[in-house]
Amino acid sequence: MDPNVLFVGDGAVWTSAGVAAGIDLCLHLVRHDHGAAAAAEIARTMVTAPFRTGGQAQFITRPIPAAIAARDDKTALSHQAVIDLTTPLLWL
Repeated sequence: MDPNVLFVGDGAVWTSAGVAAGIDLCLHLVRHDHGAAAAAEIARTMVTAPFRTGGQAQFITRPIPAAIAARDDKTALSHQAVIDLTTPLLWL
């Protein structure tokens, strides 16, 4: 995990910092596989920037309290994934 980037990848596994960063990641993958012109055309139709450098701080100024995070299904999923990355999450 790198809090200073919009997305990160290792081989075939990529992840993003959130919804908008997910769009950045998708455009990056299109640019990598199909070229800058294809990524730029998709970005134009989405009315978004074809490339953002990242590096900006996240906008959440303080962490979510543990009691609230414990009730969040996404938090439970991420904790399970970190426990053992080789075990499929069958309950999805």
